[in-house]
Amino acid sequence: MYNNNIWSIPDSLFLNAKNLKYLDASFNKLKSFDGITKAQSLEHLNMRGNNLEQIGVLVQFKSLKHINLSDNKLTSIKRR
Repeated sequence: MYNNNIWSIPDSLFLNAKNLKYLDASFNKLKSFDGITKAQSLEHLNMRGNNLEQIGVLVQFKSLKHINLSDNKLTSIKRR
């Protein structure tokens, strides 16, 4: 999904991705984690260079070991 000018990800895209461990969604136009939260087995998530302004859903990723959020527009981190 790297560098594809993606603005949003449908919730249904990762519903059956039970074994997805690595996702590179960097350098797109994403403003949220919508859709990605359905990929519960993710261990590595690259969201570098998007338009994320806040994060608060990371607790939903129980298997996450590495995340790259650099080069976004983050202004806040919400806890739950």
